[in-house]
Amino acid sequence: MVPPCREGVSASMPCATNGLGEGRVRHGHRGSGAARSLTLPSAGCRRTLSPTGTCLCARRGQSQRTIRSTMSILINKDTAVIIQGITGREAVNLTREGLDYGTKIVGGVTPGRAGRDVYGVPVHDCVRDITSKQHVDGSIVTVPPRFTRDAVFEALEAGVKLIVIVTERIPRGEVAQMVELAKQKGARIIGPNCLGVLSPDEAKMGGLGGPAVNVRRAFKKGQVGVMSRSGGMTTTATPSSCASACSP
Repeated sequence: MVPPCREGVSASMPCATNGLGEGRVRHGHRGSGAARSLTLPSAGCRRTLSPTGTCLCARRGQSQRTIRSTMSILINKDTAVIIQGITGREAVNLTREGLDYGTKIVGGVTPGRAGRDVYGVPVHDCVRDITSKQHVDGSIVTVPPRFTRDAVFEALEAGVKLIVIVTERIPRGEVAQMVELAKQKGARIIGPNCLGVLSPDEAKMGGLGGPAVNVRRAFKKGQVGVMSRSGGMTTTATPSSCASACSP
């Protein structure tokens, strides 16, 4: 697929076509698994695109077509989330921050602590105790390193499709085993040693951005998505974004 061009800049190659005079690209939307069709300009058109994605065809008589593309979104306000290891100190903070931001946290897991609650979120002995009663989309794993693999396996076997692992210092061999099982189950793992995932004004999983008030200042809805392999750089960039958002 030829990437959209800035206004006034032409693409350097003709658009691919489907034999009907139109270019079409099948684009997988990772959040829903649905494929979307993008309609590109006519064959042979060296396209110039406006910021809205409209093709400004140079050839007279060619119709303008709009490219509609959707960013891949992993979570939103309807994503049902659980927290494994919810009674731990870090997990308690993540629970409070997530609830304040609007994340739909439906339960937590700490073996032997069933019947308690953390900021109103009920605690259960195992993941199955939650998934047997309601649908769960994602899990935040905050258990100690020696228990992380078993916790992830438990979530995957219970049908959870998105797992964010906050825990660090997990042996690489165990990480490989978790990733392999996730592939077999059609699930996705973010982490380990991860700050989390965030969709502005929707939900967040993990500690990315810190307290809800800071997250709302630093992250806004838009057309740009950011992925980072460095938690340190992300943490460093966030206060700068916050300061920029707070400046007059």
